[in-house]
Order: sequence, then structure tokens, then C-alpha cells
Amino acid sequence: MNLSSGGAASATLNLFDELLRQGVDTTLLTLLPHHAGDEFTGKGREGIKAFEYDGRTRFVYSRNLRRYLSGNRGFDLYHANGIWTYPTHITAKTALSRRKPYIITVHGMLNENAMKFTSTGKRVFLFLFQRKELDKASCLHATSEHEAECIKRAGIRTPVAIIPNGIKKEKIINIKKADDDICRFAYIGRIDPVKNIESLLEAWYKAGFADGDKELLITGGCNDAGYLKKLLNFTDRYRLGNVRFTGQLSHEGTERIYGRIKYLVLPSKSENFGMVVPEALANGIPVIATKGTPWGELDSSRCGWWVENDTGAIARALTDACNTPETDYARMGENGIRLVMEKYTVETCAKKMKTLYEYISGNSNNKPDFII
Repeated sequence: MNLSSGGAASATLNLFDELLRQGVDTTLLTLLPHHAGDEFTGKGREGIKAFEYDGRTRFVYSRNLRRYLSGNRGFDLYHANGIWTYPTHITAKTALSRRKPYIITVHGMLNENAMKFTSTGKRVFLFLFQRKELDKASCLHATSEHEAECIKRAGIRTPVAIIPNGIKKEKIINIKKADDDICRFAYIGRIDPVKNIESLLEAWYKAGFADGDKELLITGGCNDAGYLKKLLNFTDRYRLGNVRFTGQLSHEGTERIYGRIKYLVLPSKSENFGMVVPEALANGIPVIATKGTPWGELDSSRCGWWVENDTGAIARALTDACNTPETDYARMGENGIRLVMEKYTVETCAKKMKTLYEYISGNSNNKPDFII
């Protein structure tokens, strides 16, 4: 539950808050940040057990988490988030030993493009432990149909529940944008090779946006110094003086970014959901996303562009966005807010998750229609 953990953490925290509001007795287990300057986002909430970070190996082996799980027998159901790590392994192992159902939300980690960036060590961990745990789970959770298809193509036959991530209703507002005549775009998220930021920079240059009344903000933390250096070298080589790297921002800082930009760009090679997309749409901001993301609704709902994952397509979308008349821009913003209200509020998503919990716990005989 750290600021640097991105959309998966914020989506999980939103779900936790709303499950409590809907009367589900929920405890959330997590480790505190281990990097200086990172921020724990679950402060002040009852029901969160945050342990001092003791993940001493690359797979985050935690004695604190193991001791807590072994000493607390009151849980009826276990729900792990993410794979490749010891916390999910020990959660599944605990559930199996106590003959309790468990769910794993894979957060896009089995998507084909994400697997290309997976280390040999993670593949060994999957083979030794987590493949069996995925197969024995009561259900896996995918946030989109595309992610569910990726899970099935990975050869896993466990039932999959498709439930998107949700936005809190109080975050849905068409905020007033900065009135400074700058066509400002932003990428918001982790600075990581799978996010394909180099293609966005290349498209920015190809579109002829290296100077003038345009600006691109690259916002997010980075644990890959080599990749960040590659991006910075590109901006220097091609003199992209209107591209700014802001570093990791607080939630308040990110909200200020939403107040300054006209468009969000998500150029990822792989994305199971992309929490920043509904966050931007909820703020009346149209989005450009590539087909490495599951956001075809940007086209069908007319609130952005869903384009091929190449520099030419991204460059054309950037140009189209800057040339969009203000009346059309306002309509796109309204369409985005409507889409979020209809499908992506956390109230709706948590209600589905509660229904899933009731079904796999044996408290309901009605199989939800979102399980495949």
C-alpha cells in the first residue's frame, strides 16, 4: 500500500474501503515501505495490519506476515493480490492448510507482454510454487476480458471472475483545467520498460512537438535507473525541452497534475487495467491509450483514442488531440465521466466482489454471471 506501487495498490485500497462500507468484515495485510521517501497510503484506517518491512529476499519473504497468518484462524476467505512473491504464496498455503477458499488477483502479471519482462527467477518461482497455487485457487480475479483471456492462454483452468477496478464517486468531477493556452499531455505511472515511454517520446518528436505551445509531463517513480537514463538521453539528444520528468508525486500532487493537463497518454506494451485511465476520465480528461491496454471503450464511448502500439499511431493521436475543437473536447470529457459513472465506480465493483466472496464461501448457490 505504497505510493510507488501505483494503480494496483490504489485499486486495492479503494476496494478495501468500500467492502467495509458494504458490511464485509475485512482485514488488509501489507508491509510498510522499504525505500526512503516512499509513502504508506493506508494511514489512519482501521482494519489494516501494516508490518515493518522484512522482505529480505527478492521474493519478499516476510516472517512478520507468516507469523500473523499462522496465529490468526478467524478468516473465512483469503484474497491475495499479485503473484511472484512470498506473501501470495504463504496466503495460498495458509488457506489450503485450513481448507478455506482463496482468490488471487493477478494484476496483469500473466499477460503475454508482461511475461516477456519476467526474470528467470520469477519463472522458476511460478513453476515451483505459484502455478500449483493458481490451479488450486477457488477463483482468479481479472480486471478485464483481455486479462481473463491471457490467464486462459497461460494454460490455467481455474475459474476467472472479471471485475474491473473502481473509482470512488467523490473523485468523479470535471475539474477546471489550467487556462494557459498550452496543449499539455501527461503520462502518469511507474517509469518501467513495460510502460513503453520511449515510444511516447519518439512519437512526441515525430509529431513535431519538440517546441511550441505543447508540453509533456512524465510523472512517476522509477526503480530502473538504466531505463530512466535512456529516456533522459533521448530528450537531450532530440532537444525535447518541453518534456518534463516530475518524479514520484503525492496523491495531492497528482491531482494538481490532473488540473493542468488536457490529455492523459498510456503507451504501455502490457496493462491489465490501467487505473490512471478511469481516474483521468473521471476528471473529464480524454485519454490516448495503446492496444497493449484493455481500453477499446475510449473509441466506442468517444472519450479518447485507442491506437496501435507504434510511434506513428501515437504521433497521429497526439496531433488529432491538439487539433480537437473545444466543443468536441468538452463532449469527450462528458462522455468519459458518463462511462466511469456507468461501469467503474468502486461501489459497483465492490458489490460484485462481495457477491463473489459469498459464492465461493458457499453462502450463495447462484453462480455470478461474471465468472468464466
